[in-house]
Amino acid sequence: MKAMIEIRAAGAPPIRRALDRDALTIGRAPRHGLAIPQARDLADEHLIISVQRDRFHVALAPGARIEPTLHGRPFRQADVAFGDEIVIGKTSIRFTGQAKSNAPSPIVVGGGLLVVGLLVWMAVQGSGEALSGSQPPAPSLFPAQGACPDSGASAIGRASELEQAAMARAERYNFDVHDGVEAVLLYLNATACFTAGGDAARAARSARELDLWRTRLNQRYQAHQLRLRLALDRGNRVAARDEIIALTKILRGARGPYVDWLTLAAREFGSTPIN
Repeated sequence: MKAMIEIRAAGAPPIRRALDRDALTIGRAPRHGLAIPQARDLADEHLIISVQRDRFHVALAPGARIEPTLHGRPFRQADVAFGDEIVIGKTSIRFTGQAKSNAPSPIVVGGGLLVVGLLVWMAVQGSGEALSGSQPPAPSLFPAQGACPDSGASAIGRASELEQAAMARAERYNFDVHDGVEAVLLYLNATACFTAGGDAARAARSARELDLWRTRLNQRYQAHQLRLRLALDRGNRVAARDEIIALTKILRGARGPYVDWLTLAAREFGSTPIN
């Protein structure tokens, strides 16, 4: 039996869709994937679903805000067993079919980043060698909290400057994703400085913007990691190269084993490293 999903949304007839080795994007109006325009609880691109050997993997798409629930628990990424059902508002998705091996208990991944631990067996373009080895864990994009070297009035002045710089970076996010990363870092420090200066109202305002942008960037980061894992699993060199480029843009200026691995992979896939 093939892996299947059964979707029930208010105002729409039930939808049954077989899933193969390619990831499927579901939303009200995805650019590529399954469109359910009647499902008002969904974003244009809401979920990315893929089939593993003995389970489904479900991830919230970048920009989607309403988290699905599995067994009553909200999640951003989860491994879902055959026979389970997730719910998003008035829309439900049931995962059916038959696993190729015993299905494990569902594992819900909370706000943490997806840690990819897979072996890469991709032929090096133009040679008979293979790029193999373990992909290091992806690092967090942001520290847990910001820092402020000042206090009192000087902290408020510094916070105002940081907040204005963060807003300017955020406005350029659609042109350069790394500006979004910089915006979050600036909001982190702005919030810390408003707090150090005793301005609770402005600290709360900065914290709201911080949470919005941090969530947006983390979701985008996680989605690219998932798509890269799927592309590598399926030997899709073109898709893998595109995701590697996207991740190196997000991580521009960063250092560490994961960035080193991306740099090596970019060269093997015939693209120029960004860092």
